[in-house]
Amino acid sequence: QHVFQVAPSGTADAAISFTTAMAIDNAGRVTKPLQPSFMARGYASRPSGVVLFSSVPHNVGSHYNNSNGRFTAPIAGNYLMTWFANAKSATSYMNWALNKNGATLAGAYSDIATASYDTTGGAMVVSLAAGDYVIVFSATNYAAPATTTSYSFFSGYLLG
Repeated sequence: QHVFQVAPSGTADAAISFTTAMAIDNAGRVTKPLQPSFMARGYASRPSGVVLFSSVPHNVGSHYNNSNGRFTAPIAGNYLMTWFANAKSATSYMNWALNKNGATLAGAYSDIATASYDTTGGAMVVSLAAGDYVIVFSATNYAAPATTTSYSFFSGYLLG
């Protein structure tokens, strides 16, 4: 096994605390436990504008801010971003979009014509500079969540 460790800068003669940044095991599997990534899910109320989620079970590096719904890129690179919405309404539609720095990159529209559940979402690789941010944005006349709020999510991962 090969283990690559990093240490924050410190003062002379102080104890050094190392953290594993990457490891390659004898089967060739590579793990990067410090790789920026997040997953936020569920929304407690009908979103309009930036979608805010009710929980953030995973947030490596704390680059996702649930108070404003933004994932801010810590470094330049390509990021895999995913979003998904699930709702129930007989009289509305869902229109969720992935926005970068306030501009729409891609959107997904779903017309809910019956009182059944409907879904919309997408995934894409986004090139981000350090400091760029990505949000999920919802148009105003969309489906209100029923009991499926936990099935809606937003996630991202630095590919490299």
